[in-house]
Amino acid sequence: FLGNGYSPERLRLGKFLASLRAEGIDVGLYGSWPQGIASGSNLYDFAHGAAIYQRAKFAISDQQWPQAVGYVSNRLFQAMAAGGAVVLQQAFLGLQEWIGVEPGIHLLTWKDFHELEGKIRQGLQHPELLEGMAERGQQYILANHSFDMRVHELWSRLQWQS
Repeated sequence: FLGNGYSPERLRLGKFLASLRAEGIDVGLYGSWPQGIASGSNLYDFAHGAAIYQRAKFAISDQQWPQAVGYVSNRLFQAMAAGGAVVLQQAFLGLQEWIGVEPGIHLLTWKDFHELEGKIRQGLQHPELLEGMAERGQQYILANHSFDMRVHELWSRLQWQS
């Protein structure tokens, strides 16, 4: 997980993820966290972040405001664009409608820590279930949510209005 422990919800997530280490699951937390649970920091070091995602099996992405429709952190896009890791995104309203990614095809979603842990364990025990998911996610994000795609979309809208 690349992010900071700056809210009670985020601290709970970090502590939960760190607790999985005691069960033999190698969890990396990169950012500002309470002493002893951070694996490192890479604030705005996007190349280092991409390298971490490329070496990981999973990239965790949370949703701080689950009632917000269609909002998600840039973490989802960064992790998926990097490739390598299957993204485990906390479910939120509008994921498919606004972002276009499909759970089970491009990424996995989770609602609570119990479900998150179950998906991590299942993926580690049965990697064949995840085969190709990170690649499909990466291809989708690069094709539909890149900077070039946003410029094209904006340019198309400006031309339509003139």
